Amino acid sequence: MGILSVMKKIQNRLKRLEGQIRGLQKLLDEPNDCEQLIIQFSAAKSALDNCFSLLLTDNLTKCIKQKESKDLDKILKLIIKK
Repeated sequence: MGILSVMKKIQNRLKRLEGQIRGLQKLLDEPNDCEQLIIQFSAAKSALDNCFSLLLTDNLTKCIKQKESKDLDKILKLIIKK
């Protein structure tokens, strides 16, 4: 998968996530069902995690293919920090 297509997928997912975040803000402004709020927060967190995984997979794959051990080490340190 090329870098542009991965970045485009991530951008599209982040746009959807932006809408989810706006929805969460509205839920917080109004008295709502606690269960619905938790479900929506979980969905937003999952969407962001999926974007991160997609980006991480693409970057690691690229570094391994190009044998850029310095870049790979940087990425691994960022993951371990998390």
